[in-house]
Amino acid sequence: MSPGSGNATTAATELPPLQNIDENWEKALAVVAHPDDLEYSAAAAIARWTRQGKTITYCMATSGEAGIDDMMPEDAGPL
Repeated sequence: MSPGSGNATTAATELPPLQNIDENWEKALAVVAHPDDLEYSAAAAIARWTRQGKTITYCMATSGEAGIDDMMPEDAGPL
């Protein structure tokens, strides 16, 4: 790539292509720290797997009570 070409990607920052994973399974456990973590990180994969008939169980380490900046945890928790 020539300098000034407008593309900031260089060989040093390019990642290899993603590899397909084996989907020959029936059940999975998705473990996250916060209730919305899966929606931001794995929603498409989980939607695909549930459409395939797989069972996905969520395990959330917190209830999210401290995740809303302008609310006290005791008010946010029940939401």
